[in-house]
Amino acid sequence: MINSKTNSHSEIKSKAFSKNKYLLIIPIGLFLLLTIGLASVNVIYAQTNSTQSSASNKQGTITSVQNGPDGKAAWNLAGNWNSTGLNSKTPTFNAHFSMAKLDGSSKHSHTISNFKIAGNPVTNATGTAYKGTTTVTMKEGPVNNVPTTIVISPKGDLSITLDPKLTSNHFGNTPIKGKTA
Repeated sequence: MINSKTNSHSEIKSKAFSKNKYLLIIPIGLFLLLTIGLASVNVIYAQTNSTQSSASNKQGTITSVQNGPDGKAAWNLAGNWNSTGLNSKTPTFNAHFSMAKLDGSSKHSHTISNFKIAGNPVTNATGTAYKGTTTVTMKEGPVNNVPTTIVISPKGDLSITLDPKLTSNHFGNTPIKGKTA
């Protein structure tokens, strides 16, 4: 009799443990499933985000030779530029560069900022053109609403054309050139 009670008691404990282990396994399984699922969602989201931002955010250098009033090379430009949200309705474009005569004299700097896009970008074989207005710093102070065309080629070349009338033909008759980084 003692043996049968011990066995019955052991069987009851074993059955209770069997039921309880399933009760433990189900929540642990759900927890693991949710954890793995959330980790996968974060990875996919991060990949999607980085792909979008690299396509619409660009930066690079400005290295350009601008012509003087006689149409001959007269000025060296060197600096940096960056843009964000190129694929949006409110892109930004900023450039800061120094300008000096070919012999290094008369060094000064300019900033192009406050880009406001007009219309939609136009893409063709030469690249994507963004037309709008910018603010350009000049010796006399900032000039607002300067008609500006920014072109980024598929090879990463940058071209900035500023309205020569509003900038007193300060940048010559050639676009400001640069490269994407």
